[in-house]
Amino acid sequence: MHVPHPFCRQVAVSVVPCAPVLVAMKCYLCDAVMPDGHTQRTCKIHKCCCRHSLPEGHPLCPSRADVSCKDSSCSHRKTCSTWKQSGHQHHTLVLHPGRNQISKAGKPLRLPDADFLKGCDVACPLMDDNRARAHVAAKRAGCVARHGERQATSSSSGVLQGNVFLSKSTSDGTLALMQDA
Repeated sequence: MHVPHPFCRQVAVSVVPCAPVLVAMKCYLCDAVMPDGHTQRTCKIHKCCCRHSLPEGHPLCPSRADVSCKDSSCSHRKTCSTWKQSGHQHHTLVLHPGRNQISKAGKPLRLPDADFLKGCDVACPLMDDNRARAHVAAKRAGCVARHGERQATSSSSGVLQGNVFLSKSTSDGTLALMQDA
């Protein structure tokens, strides 16, 4: 059962009487709901254009005291693999005052009430709405798959720990058994 929270997009994943409520965060960029802390800060889509490349007077432009970008891996130094022009990558997001805000740390974040990503949200002029939707769906599928892999790994680790406990084996004995296998 999903119960959305109106402000921060927290979602109660399971509501069972007398059981803890598992809370997951919903990513503002790809709309994935996962309880492992996947948010827009950790989302693979969160690659924004350089704030220093914004025109003067833009609300999200940094203060003029900090005029030049010192980041060597910044998007304005990259070349688009689709359009073959420098200044962005094919998945670089454009900063819009109505869709983005700047965090206290100076990082751009997407507003919770912003629409889903469209072609106009991407810096590459060859990215239309359909390509943007497909890109988001592919990234979300990758995040969900990685989450599934992490869950499988942690559950198999738990099974191994349970087996070691039940067999009353020592860690040295378990290690020797694993090396023999």
